[in-house]
Amino acid sequence: MASASHAEASLAYREVLSQKDPELDLITRFYLLLSISEHLVRTSTPTTANQYQDFETRIAEAFASMQDFSTWNEGSRPPPAEMKLFSLLRATSIDLFSHVLDSTALSLEDFGWGIFALSSGYRPSSSLSTPSSSSPPSPSSAGIPESFGNHKSRLRAALLSLPTLTSPPPSRNSSVPPANKINTLAKANREVHVCATMLLQAMRSDWERVRWWHLVAVVERWVRALGLDGKVDWSVVGAGVQLGRED
Repeated sequence: MASASHAEASLAYREVLSQKDPELDLITRFYLLLSISEHLVRTSTPTTANQYQDFETRIAEAFASMQDFSTWNEGSRPPPAEMKLFSLLRATSIDLFSHVLDSTALSLEDFGWGIFALSSGYRPSSSLSTPSSSSPPSPSSAGIPESFGNHKSRLRAALLSLPTLTSPPPSRNSSVPPANKINTLAKANREVHVCATMLLQAMRSDWERVRWWHLVAVVERWVRALGLDGKVDWSVVGAGVQLGRED
């Protein structure tokens, strides 16, 4: 049984990295690539500068380095194997991101906080310039649009105004009529929906400006929130990590 699992993982792992279309569901493919990427970061020898950093910081920096390398190195020389792996995870994350949104099963709060987290990884276009650029970016394209920052701030405020499980129960002596509370909640829900949708449209129109690790982390959070990780073939993922170590 173990050998069959190993053979299946071997085929899946190599076909994934060769960008073929294996008979591997999207969520298992995502976790296979994510697990191998995390393993690479965990087993890399930390430098003096980052040996005391937590894992989340290390993996975020690893993804940022790969993303910056892909931008500055585009077309100049063949990418390293690690670059290919991280790029495939990013592409798979975009596909899974769309799949989750199309399912319409996300709660408004999960959707809103996910988009807010993703927007925190939205970069100014000036950071995408290569060293060989002959002219500096124009002021209008160099930074993040004011409307983007405005929608992000409004989204956060609306999300924080929503009631949570830890919110204190309303006082019986509250002077706010129930109808007003319902109206306030409805306004907050609309604000979350509108602002999150505007941010989503901006980011989906230009994925190059979104940090890879922010995307991966949001997708995984949504998958877990929906319980979709229960559909993952973890035997393939585990064996795939072992194969990645051997390669």
